[in-house]
Amino acid sequence: MPRSFRSSLSEGHAAEAAWVDEQRGHGLSVAHGVRIVADKFNPAIDHLQHPDAGGVFRIEIKNRGLRFTCREDYPYPTVFLANIANHHKDITNPLIYVLRSEPTGKWLWVSATDRDETWTTGFKRDKTRNSNVHILECPKRFLRPPEELRKYLMHHDVLELLDGRTCAFGGADRCSPEGDRTAHKGERRAEEEANECLGRGLTKSKKKSDRCGKRSKPCGR
Repeated sequence: MPRSFRSSLSEGHAAEAAWVDEQRGHGLSVAHGVRIVADKFNPAIDHLQHPDAGGVFRIEIKNRGLRFTCREDYPYPTVFLANIANHHKDITNPLIYVLRSEPTGKWLWVSATDRDETWTTGFKRDKTRNSNVHILECPKRFLRPPEELRKYLMHHDVLELLDGRTCAFGGADRCSPEGDRTAHKGERRAEEEANECLGRGLTKSKKKSDRCGKRSKPCGR
């Protein structure tokens, strides 16, 4: 007998929560997404923006005195990404390397997941430090334009659909004077997002209490 949509959805929510909790068990920074269950949903026309989960990744930002605006006019065949002398001490490795041109204000980026045998390490002279440094570099063909990264950074409106405190990611204007989001803002946003998507007030519930534990305050608020 085929599973009902509600049963399948409930099992999916449980699997998502289990995955998040597993990563947290490894000491990693992952948040649950606020869960929305609607009475009616037509996948052909309805769409919800809420994420299953959200993760925090390390981004390295390098300000360079080089003049460039895009990959094509980057002035060297290879890109110096980082001084890796002490990378073995890092708890979290960078996922993204951002290279910003100080003269033009433009920036490009490289994903650590693209690393292959063409990436090299070695020692080069650092004129500012007057010493040899252990560096990581890659061919400039790995440089990506800003719009590609912006597609994957979480939008503020979606950020509010994470189940927890997200003030640090939205800027001061997104926070209350105490440095956190306005109370229950995420809950209201989840309801509004569902209602806007479906064109009607059909938000039924949000799976949340099962992972809060015994607390005197609402989860993440």
